[in-house]
Amino acid sequence: MIEIEKLTALLGQRFDPDAASELDAAIGLNWGTAELRVAVQDRVLSIFSSTPYAANAPSAECVIYFANFEVAYALLIGSANPIEAFMRGDLRSDGYLLWVFRVLGAFTKPRPG
Repeated sequence: MIEIEKLTALLGQRFDPDAASELDAAIGLNWGTAELRVAVQDRVLSIFSSTPYAANAPSAECVIYFANFEVAYALLIGSANPIEAFMRGDLRSDGYLLWVFRVLGAFTKPRPG
């Protein structure tokens, strides 16, 4: 699936270990048609394939739900405002919203080129 490949590349490029220093969790990024599972531990990002997940993929401690892929991509590249997305209902989670902002903040490194 092209969306998963595009998002996997983006997450790898934008992951900032310094911004993720306080994260230690497995997170699901769900945009309705697919979900990508990531884990951050000791400032290291691991990305797991989509459903069915790899046998070693951890259970998600939090799932972030985006209205669609375009919303997920825009939020992760920083071109959309997460608070506005939340107020529109385009961003939600099964965990605390402040924690969602911390997760999104772990992907703040500028894209190369």
